[in-house]
Amino acid sequence: MHRLQKVIVPLYLAVICYLAYRQLSSLNASYGPFLADDSLISYRYAERLVAGQGLTWNNGERVEGYSNLAWVLLLAAYRWLGGDLLVGGRVLGLACGLLTFVAIALALRPRTLREVLAPLAGLFALATASPFVVWTTAGLEQPLLAACLAVAVALAREDLDATTVPCFRRHGLGAALFLLCWTRPDGALLAGAILIAWALLRRKAEDRLRAPLLLAVWPAAAMVSQLVFRIAYYHAMVPNTALAKLGFTSVRIGQGFVYAKLATLALWPLLAFVLVALVFAFVPAKGPRKFGLFALPFALWLVYVVCIGGDIFPAHRHFVPLLVLAAFAFAETVRLLASFSWRGTVVGLSLLALVPTLLSQYAKTDPQARRALDERWEWDGQLVGNFLRKAFHQQSPLLAVDPAGCIPFFSGLPSIDMLGLNDRFLASHPPASFGTGRIGHELGNGAYVLDRKPDLALFCMPTGNATPCFPSGREMVRDPRWAEEYRPVVFETRTPRVVRSLTYVRTVGAKLGAREDNNGRVAIPPYLFTGTKGVAVFDKEDLVAELPPGTSVDLPITLPHAGRYKIDVWANPPGSLLVGVRSNGAIDPSGEFTSAIPRATLALSVSRRSVLRGVVLTPIR
Repeated sequence: MHRLQKVIVPLYLAVICYLAYRQLSSLNASYGPFLADDSLISYRYAERLVAGQGLTWNNGERVEGYSNLAWVLLLAAYRWLGGDLLVGGRVLGLACGLLTFVAIALALRPRTLREVLAPLAGLFALATASPFVVWTTAGLEQPLLAACLAVAVALAREDLDATTVPCFRRHGLGAALFLLCWTRPDGALLAGAILIAWALLRRKAEDRLRAPLLLAVWPAAAMVSQLVFRIAYYHAMVPNTALAKLGFTSVRIGQGFVYAKLATLALWPLLAFVLVALVFAFVPAKGPRKFGLFALPFALWLVYVVCIGGDIFPAHRHFVPLLVLAAFAFAETVRLLASFSWRGTVVGLSLLALVPTLLSQYAKTDPQARRALDERWEWDGQLVGNFLRKAFHQQSPLLAVDPAGCIPFFSGLPSIDMLGLNDRFLASHPPASFGTGRIGHELGNGAYVLDRKPDLALFCMPTGNATPCFPSGREMVRDPRWAEEYRPVVFETRTPRVVRSLTYVRTVGAKLGAREDNNGRVAIPPYLFTGTKGVAVFDKEDLVAELPPGTSVDLPITLPHAGRYKIDVWANPPGSLLVGVRSNGAIDPSGEFTSAIPRATLALSVSRRSVLRGVVLTPIR
C-alpha cells in the first residue's frame, strides 16, 4: 500500500498540474478573447466603488444593476490593490476555476490505485466542457459560483457518514453556502438544496437535527444581510436586474425548455451521469447515498433555469453549476463501478463518455460554443468607449446606450441604460408584452429617455446603427424632438484599428452643441458638420472633421440674439470648403450674415477633401 501511495500521489499531482496548465492556456486559446458585455457592468460598479462613488451606476443614482455582489466585491478588492479589471476578471475567474478542480480532486482523492480513475474522469470531463472553459475567463461570476458549489458539495460529502461534524468543517461548509447566496441571489436555491440533501442523507448522525439548523444560519444570514443592504442602500426589495429579466410566462418557460434541450444535446455525455446518480440515490446502500447530494441541487437548478427562460449568452452559461454537479456524479459512478472490479468496463465507459465531450470542445461542434468564438464586438466597444472618453471626458455628457457594458465602462461617462438593467424607471415600468420577448431586451421608453436629454445616443452595437434595434430607440426616433435636436455623427478610431461608430449628438444645449463664450461668440464643434459622408477623428489631440468632396450639410443653430455675425472657418487646406448661409439656394460666400431672429441655418459645401478644425460666429456690433 505504501508503494501504491507513492505512485498515486505524483499521478494525482500531475493531473492537477495539467488542469492548471489547460486553464492558463485557455487565456490565449480561441475562447480567450471572448468577454461578456454584462461583465463590464460589474466592472463599472467595482471601479466606482473603489473610486469612492459607492456601488452605483451614475453619480446621484442608486440602482442595483448587478446580480453578483460577491463577484463585484472581489473585483473591487483586486482593483483596490492596483490591478487592471480587464486582467483581474480573467485572473480571478481562473483562480476560481482552479479552486473548483482542487475541491473536486480533494473530495475524490484516491486511496488505492484502482480509485485513481474516478477523479480523473470527473476532472477531465469538466475541464473539456465548453461552458466551463468559456466562462472561466469571460468576466462574469460563473467561476466563483462553480468554486463555491464545488467546495460546498465536497465538504458536505465528507460528512455524510460522520456521526458528528467537526466544528471547523461545519463552518467551512456554512461559509461556502453563504458565498453561494452572495455570488448570485438565486444561488440560495443551490445552497438550500445542498443543505436539505445533506440533512436527509446523514442517517446515522448523532446531531442530525442540530447540525442542519446551525448550518442553516449561514445561508439565512447571507440572504437577510443582502436584503437589508438592498433596502437600506437601493430602497428596493429585489435587484433591478430581476425586474428587467424575470417574467414567469408560458412563453418564457417554452424558451427555457429550448435552452435546456440545446444544452443537454451538446453536453449529454457528462449530464447523463446525473441520471445514473438519480437512480443510485434511491438505492439503500451506504456508498450510493452520496448521489443524492448531487441529484437534488441538479434537479432544482435545472427546473429554475427552465422557468426563467434560460439565458441569452453563448456557451450555456447557466449550465456551469450543473456541470460541476455532473462531474461529481460522473466520478462517483466510475468509483462505484470500480468497486465491482469491472476494470475493463470502467475504462471503456470513461473513454466513451469523454470522447464526445472532447470532440465538442476541440472541434467546436456546439453552435453555442461557436458563438463565443465569434463574438468580439465588446472589443469594438473598448475602442469606441476610449474615443468618447478622450473626446468628451471634460464635458461629462449624458450617454444613452444599448450596449450598457462596454461603452459606459470604457468611456466612464454618465449613462442611461436604454435596456433597463441599470435603470430603475425602465425596470419598474415594463411593457404589457413583458415576458414574451428576448430576455433582457424587452424594456424601453423613448419619451423617458428623451426627457432626460441625453447628449449622446448610440443604438444597437458599439458601431451604432441608424435604425434602432430595441424599444427605447424605436420610440425615440418617432418623437418630434429627435429630428429637431439630434444629428448623426460618425466617430472613427484609427489605433490600434479602424472602428466607426454612428452616434447621435444633441445639438441643443451647451455640452456638445454650439457653445457661446463670454464675448458672445458661438463656437460650433466641427463634428456637427460631418453629415453622412464625413467622419470625426482625432488629429493628435484635436477632434476634427474629415470631409470628402461633395459633402453638403445644413446645420440649424441657436444664436445668442438676432443681428449680424461674421463666420470664421479653420480648415486644411484653406479654401477647400465653404461655410455660410443659403441665399436663393446658394451659399453666401461673404463670410457674414444677418438674422432677424436668434436662429440660423449654416450651410457647408466641400469642393475637395478637407479637414475642418472649427467654426466660430462672432457678433458684429
